[in-house]
Amino acid sequence: MQSLKSFHSVNSNKDKTRRFFADLPITMILLGYSLYFVIPILWMVIAATKSPDALTQNPLGLSGEFRLFENIQHIFTIGSGQYAKWLLNSAMYTIAITCLATVIAAMAGYALAVYPFTGSNWIIGTTVVAMLVPSTATALPLFYAFSAFTAAIPQITILNTPLAFILPASLNPFGVYLVYLFFKKQFPLELLEAARMDGAGHFTIFLRIALPSMAGLLATVGILTFVSSWNNFFLPWLMVSDQNLQPVPIGLATWAASQSSLVVGGSTGGGQSITLADLITGGALAVVPVAIIFTLLRRFWVQGFLDGGVKG
Repeated sequence: MQSLKSFHSVNSNKDKTRRFFADLPITMILLGYSLYFVIPILWMVIAATKSPDALTQNPLGLSGEFRLFENIQHIFTIGSGQYAKWLLNSAMYTIAITCLATVIAAMAGYALAVYPFTGSNWIIGTTVVAMLVPSTATALPLFYAFSAFTAAIPQITILNTPLAFILPASLNPFGVYLVYLFFKKQFPLELLEAARMDGAGHFTIFLRIALPSMAGLLATVGILTFVSSWNNFFLPWLMVSDQNLQPVPIGLATWAASQSSLVVGGSTGGGQSITLADLITGGALAVVPVAIIFTLLRRFWVQGFLDGGVKG
């Protein structure tokens, strides 16, 4: 009996060693990709703790002084609190876009899956195609469309207003298609039929049965929309020229463009210098809301992808 246990133990160790070496190439590739994404973020966090002079003299190494809080305080005083205004703009735009995109995805995906109608397959196909088109490719046509709309109806101005950014970004084709797949392939539609036979109306069924069942899925759609909207650069840059309405990415780009080189020099026009340390600290702070959202909603993120999985 003892020899039999030893035999199984030796075979088990051999299997573990074989699996280890078999998985080693994939592990090394994944580790390399992880370092590719982690190292820039780590450098940004370390650089945000340096003084402008230390960052210029030793951009890659550690410095002896810790000036993170001084750097944060400085960027909030530049231009009479411009950075705080940009943060507030980003928060308002992103929350509005996330809420609208989640509601539209839930209602549109549910309607396309549960209430098929003439032309619904064409809409679904168009949604799939829209998923493949980069958002930057549609920004310029949207700009000309809003310009033509304003020219036709001068009383209604969309360009250089928050609506010029919020309206186009509120449609998330991926979210619509994900909800559609959930109800078409995984959700038991018999529950909806049973509720309808019990006298429940369309909105009652949607609010009390369909909506709670896709809570995790909608959390995934919301997270993806939040991240893409918070980091969106080209669309707001094209649609909004007023600095008081710009989000954080555009504001930081404006700071960078206001100086000839990213060193200690440079000025905002208000007599306060903009340094490379200010830009890096502003970028690091802009990452914090996304990191918080991911941390708080990571459980719903995983559950949402599980809910969105299609059963064979």
